[in-house]
Amino acid sequence: MLCQSLMDKFFWEKRLQGIHACDKKGNVIKTFELPPKIKAVGLQLGDETILRSIATALHINEHPITGQNKPKALLDKNPGVFINSTQPLVLGLHVTDEDIEIQEKRVLEARMRLQEALNE
Repeated sequence: MLCQSLMDKFFWEKRLQGIHACDKKGNVIKTFELPPKIKAVGLQLGDETILRSIATALHINEHPITGQNKPKALLDKNPGVFINSTQPLVLGLHVTDEDIEIQEKRVLEARMRLQEALNE
């Protein structure tokens, strides 16, 4: 029973798989793709579950989000032992200056589209 309780704590995000957001009319909102640099630790996790894992880590942690720091082979072999529960279920992350510049451009474009929509 204790072992199952521990596993539930580590993999609670997996229970959220298959749940989708809907608009006011009940239509499922279009899914997204994660950037190619973000890779799951295995476990057949989908993009949505990985995003939930990252969002949760950003929300509850007071320390940097780096992803899992163990080798992928170890994590695939025995995830219950080697996964760091305070980090999202992704392999180690490294954000470059180029990544930041690309994201800043996307944000500016989104702000411009929002401003245009508000002006209409």
